[in-house]
Amino acid sequence: MSKLHHVMQKLRKQQQGAAVEEENLSDDDVGEKCLKSLLINKYRSNIHILSANGRQDVVGFTHFGDYLLHTKYNAGRQFTEGKQAEN
Repeated sequence: MSKLHHVMQKLRKQQQGAAVEEENLSDDDVGEKCLKSLLINKYRSNIHILSANGRQDVVGFTHFGDYLLHTKYNAGRQFTEGKQAEN
């Protein structure tokens, strides 16, 4: 993950054309903020990032839970129907 932060930090510096002040922001803060902004720019209203002091951020996608539940439900149903057809 630190390599990803390093790459994201370099990209940010190139895009802005200015050096990041190391006294104000740590490498992790720069990487996280840049990654968050890239995700928000790409997915707009389809992504939710939840933050709380002292905890890791949680990233979720809109309607992805429904997709997972329906996929699991349909897979289980097809498996059950296949078992019944064998008997």
